[in-house]
This record gives sequence, C-alpha cells and structure tokens, in this order.
Amino acid sequence: MDPSDLIHKLLQLHGLILVTFAYCIFVVRPLQPGWQRLVASLPAFVVFSLSPFFVKDSAVLSSGIGLTILWVANFKLLAYTGGRGALSHPGLRTPLQWGALLVLPFFPAKKKVPSEPSFTSVVLGLLIKLGVWLGLTGVLVSVELSPTARHLCYAVHFWMFVSLCLDAAMPIGRQLVAGVPLQPAMDGPYAANSVGEFWGRRYNQIVSATLRETIYKPIVEGCWVAKEAAGASTAASTEAEDASVVRGSGEGGKARPRAPVALAGLFASFLVSGIMHEICLWFSCGCWLEGSFRMLGFFLLQPLIIVVQEGVEALAKKVVSKDLRESFVAGLLQKVVTLSLVLWSAEWFWGPMESCGADKRGLQEVDSAMRWLLAQAGAPGLLGR
Repeated sequence: MDPSDLIHKLLQLHGLILVTFAYCIFVVRPLQPGWQRLVASLPAFVVFSLSPFFVKDSAVLSSGIGLTILWVANFKLLAYTGGRGALSHPGLRTPLQWGALLVLPFFPAKKKVPSEPSFTSVVLGLLIKLGVWLGLTGVLVSVELSPTARHLCYAVHFWMFVSLCLDAAMPIGRQLVAGVPLQPAMDGPYAANSVGEFWGRRYNQIVSATLRETIYKPIVEGCWVAKEAAGASTAASTEAEDASVVRGSGEGGKARPRAPVALAGLFASFLVSGIMHEICLWFSCGCWLEGSFRMLGFFLLQPLIIVVQEGVEALAKKVVSKDLRESFVAGLLQKVVTLSLVLWSAEWFWGPMESCGADKRGLQEVDSAMRWLLAQAGAPGLLGR
C-alpha cells in the first residue's frame, strides 16, 4: 500500500471513530444497563467491527486495529451494556474519561498498586519494546533460522507487538483518566508458575479482563446484567475474581475442584478468544480464510492443559513436602514447564500464520516501512541541510 494512501485511509478511520466516540458518550453512556443500552450500542458495534477493513491491505495495521478496536473496544462496550467492566468503573468522573477508556486499549488495574511508574519510565519501556520488536524484525527478515529458533523469535516478536499495541497509549491514558490506575498489558509472562497464571494474570491482561467481564462472569453468575456495577468491587475482590478464572478457591484460599459452571466459563472464554484470533488472522492473511482452524485449536487446548496441570499440582501437594515445593529449584522448574507447555502448544498458533504467509507479509511491511522512513530522513532538505 502506498504510504500516502495509507495515511488518507487512517485519517478517514480516525474521523469515523471520533464520530462513534461522540455517539457513545451522548447516546449510549446515559442509558441504564440492559436491552436499551445494548440496542443503542449496535451502531458502534458495526463501526468498530468494520474498522480493520480501512487498512485491510496491511497485515500489521489490520491485525493491530482488529485487536484494539474490533475486539477490545467492542468487548468493553458489550460489557458496559450489562453494567460490567472497565466502562462501569466508579472512578470515571467525566464523559471524556469514559470515552477515552472506550476507544483506547487500556483497562483499570485489577489490584491496587503502591505507585504508578513515572511518565519517563513508561516511555522508556515502550522504546525498549519497540527496539526489540524492530531488531527481531531485521533478524527474521534477513537471517535463515531453523523452525524452532524462528518460532522462539516469533514468540518474543508477537509479545512485543501485542504489548506495543496495547501499551502505546498508556502515557496519554494516564493523563486522560487521572485517578484511575491502569493495568499494564503484560506482567512478566515468563515468570508464570502455571499455564492458568500465564493466561489469567500475566499475558495480555487487557484481553483477559475483557473476556472475564463479557464471557466468564455472565456464565458463572447466570445473568448478563450485573447485580452490582463491576467497578464497585474493591481491588482485593477483583483480584480474587481474577484468580477464580484460573482456579477454584475454597475455604482459607485452598484450591478446590472446579464447579462445572466455572469450567464452562473457562472453556467459553478460550473459545471466544480463539474465534477472535481467527478473525484477526483473517485480516493478516489478506482477508483470506486460512481454513485449518489450528489457531482456534490452540486456544481450545489451553483449558485442557490448565486442568491437567492443576491436577498434577494437587497431587504434588500430597506427595511432596512443603519445603521442597517452595524451594527455588521447584519454582524455577514450574516456570520452565509452564513456558515449555505454552511454546509447545504454540506450534498450532504459528502454523496457520505461516501457511497463509501472514508472518512474512507482516515482517516485510515493517521492514519496508523502516526503509521508507530512513529514505525520507536521508532525503535532501531533511538531513542534507
């Protein structure tokens, strides 16, 4: 796609989203939770769902907008129709704050934080992620790697891409919704002690939060409209609810077998996540259906791994001493096993991207964009003066 044409389409998209932003603030926001708010939200659902088509010729932009607008913004608004989620947070005092939280990809923090990172540290973190992402792009484009090495690079590259998509607006967000602590997209996924912790508390917390509010909680509670505003809960109870997505909890915080309804919520959440990833893959593949649905299979495999791993952990508590379970070596082993399980199952994630060429297409786009920017920077009249 020609850069000037791309900029023109992005301006059109931003104009349409701005109109939808105003519509949601003045029409949807004042309504009570329930079917009226849901019906009034339908035009916004349509606009957000069609937004990636504006940049469908770009694998990177269409998948990025698919994640942040088609998925996250739609699901935030969907949760709000039931009086749930980020947009029901009591700390949102003005219409502008509410609208910013709708269209920008951030979410109120799930637990209290002692202090928020400074603006400088947030920007520095983003620049480091951008540097790693661009560096890996160069390696993946120019170096012939073995499938295993390439997939490991893909894992870090994708981690950086998702983190940039969701955290890039964080410096602006902290100013727009001052007083509402925001949740970082990533919380050290490499430190997860279980696959349940990896998905429930560590990796892509923005999407995790939207799935919890739109899929898991309505199934577990047996109703769409929340009995209480979602944001009215304390940070501690929100954190406890987050833990319940990963595992059941009994008296004294001890693990107990999952109730069937909690398992249904868990599997439904991963099912919806898989479907949304297939939609984003469709855009990355140039609006072409890859057709194997292996990416969907990858997400359906995760709750099975979680349940099996929990069973093994429960057995270990019976046969392994507490001192040994809490030792450094045991903790390191848990982390290694968890990452190994995620990376092993991720072969189903990378396969569809490679079969339709979305990986090479996206890498070439980033590489071409960087070359274009460098050429513009080196053009006479810019650096030549």
